[in-house]
Amino acid sequence: MTNYITLSETSKSYLAYDKLEGRGPGILFLPGLKSDMEGTKAMALKAYCQEKGRSYLRFDYFGHGKSSGKYEETTIKDWYSSVDIMFKELDLGPQILVGSSLGGWIGLHYAYENPDKVEGFVGIASAVQFTDEIYEGLNDSERVDLSRKGYVELPSDYEDGDYYISAQLLEDGKQFRLFDKEVNYQCPIRLLHGLDDVDVSPSVSRKILNHVNSNDIALKLVEGADHRFSDADCQKLIIEAIESIS
Repeated sequence: MTNYITLSETSKSYLAYDKLEGRGPGILFLPGLKSDMEGTKAMALKAYCQEKGRSYLRFDYFGHGKSSGKYEETTIKDWYSSVDIMFKELDLGPQILVGSSLGGWIGLHYAYENPDKVEGFVGIASAVQFTDEIYEGLNDSERVDLSRKGYVELPSDYEDGDYYISAQLLEDGKQFRLFDKEVNYQCPIRLLHGLDDVDVSPSVSRKILNHVNSNDIALKLVEGADHRFSDADCQKLIIEAIESIS
């Protein structure tokens, strides 16, 4: 069942979510870029939590799914604030954050900024600082488009069309960098990455493993898994990672 948190009369006025009551710590799923709470991984975790009687929350960022706002007019600041709103408005206790791609970057940053709210983190192909990588990969023509139009459209292998990347998204991404400073974590961290991922290189998860400070961190690289990381075997690995934390 979809519920809504109503905030104001602005263009970013409500967030859509679905919450299961159950035992804690809760599991909070953070979807990827242009994904939503109806995705395969989000629904698989809901089924798992229903079976195990666990608390679970899935939701849509601003500009995604059933939440308000246009994707083209939102950036990582808005998506990060969506998570913070969930914690505050729903009065959530400590959660295990499960972040996919963009959600992995947001989740790691949130855990760093809010250690008292995060019991553990599971990152699936965590796309940390993907905005820097996008900018570095632009050719001259694309950089001209970005400067003149304020955005660039990049090809996507997925069904929902090209990626609209705004200059503001690239600029805001600088405020969420993790690799240019020392980051310490009090919670367990589990990283999962498919070796056939052509969207986010497995080297990013290796870099996370080597960069962050945590007494309990592990990386599992999976042969035959791509960026979606959503087939039955991958779902099992996600659940195992969660259960290794709590």
